[in-house]
Amino acid sequence: MNAENLYLARLGERVRGWRTGHGMTRKQLAAASGVSERYLAQLESGQGNMSVLLLRKVARAMRVPVERLVPEDVPWPRAAR
Repeated sequence: MNAENLYLARLGERVRGWRTGHGMTRKQLAAASGVSERYLAQLESGQGNMSVLLLRKVARAMRVPVERLVPEDVPWPRAAR
């Protein structure tokens, strides 16, 4: 798994973990964020390459700072720095 795929997988895990931990269904999060259930499913599975603005909507609906969902905890290859 390359660094980008790992990053998306971890992002999806964070969103899914928060949502289930707060007893929120995907349908409820879709309604609160204005992002489709299908897109949220892709995001949570690590397959969604979400735009910054859509991610911001999801974070606002979850009432968490977007920075909490996307920390830079995946090391970048040296050439990319």
